Amino acid sequence: MNKLLISKRASLSRNFSDLPFPHKMDKEQRETGLARVSLALYSGREVFKQLYKGDSIDTFGAGFFASAMEDILSKEHVNLFENSTGNVFVVAGDEDCVKVQSVFEGEQDKAINTIDNIANHIFKAYSPAFDPQFGYLTARPALSGTGIELSALIHLPVTSLLRQVSSAKKTLKEETNCVLSPISEGRNPSCLYEVKCMGEGADSMKESLDNGLNKLYTQESLLAKRVLSNPRSSLHDKIHRAYGILRHARRITMEEFLSLWSLLRLGAENGAIDISIEKVDSLLKPSSRVHERLRNNSNERNYIRADEIRRLLKEE
Repeated sequence: MNKLLISKRASLSRNFSDLPFPHKMDKEQRETGLARVSLALYSGREVFKQLYKGDSIDTFGAGFFASAMEDILSKEHVNLFENSTGNVFVVAGDEDCVKVQSVFEGEQDKAINTIDNIANHIFKAYSPAFDPQFGYLTARPALSGTGIELSALIHLPVTSLLRQVSSAKKTLKEETNCVLSPISEGRNPSCLYEVKCMGEGADSMKESLDNGLNKLYTQESLLAKRVLSNPRSSLHDKIHRAYGILRHARRITMEEFLSLWSLLRLGAENGAIDISIEKVDSLLKPSSRVHERLRNNSNERNYIRADEIRRLLKEE
């Protein structure tokens, strides 16, 4: 198992053949597209609910893949639906008319089959935009063909620390056709990155993604072994200090939490501190929920975030 892996995501994009891409739609066409998606989701076997701005999004790795969902909720004319287990989302009216996404930990084939079934149900009464030469047509040319995109969320703290991300990104693109990008623009205190493959067949993408993840895991592991070889190094000290702050702090900002979380997970990944990776990852969910629930009260959420993190760490 790749210790650096947080979670994976599979997505499938489709458009209605009789409607333009969303950015070309008028008001009536947008309403038509939304009505088709809503009616299909509410009449299917899978139970979906529509999410609105301010709703909590609680998926595995919340705050990261989920942060993209929060951005969607803030867009005009774009609608988001979530299934009852909180791991499948349908986005209506964003780049494409329909995007079905599944955040998963286990079998990729099962996740792809799930989103494919949901898309087929939505398009049961309406044909999707399809060209015999190019396959399924999407707003992004790179996705045309299958309309499928596979991605993984991976933790690369030492690669980031030693400024090896650019070279890793270049190698990954050349050798596996995967794209490596940080989860946030500017500062990336969590040292989390998304690895993407798109447009190919599912089996080919799975192979590319697995190869890409293995290359990143090998590089990160070798670098970590080198910088953590001395138990009295400053990095060892930072890892233990991060644990101490998270366990005892009474107030903590989201950015500070992400930076400390990354150090703590680095220690867990390499046995530099006695705490499980599962316990470290469990801190992500409450931190994201607090951040969303108290979006307009930054001072209060910093105290509540610290309270919830302390409670979780004391449950070890």
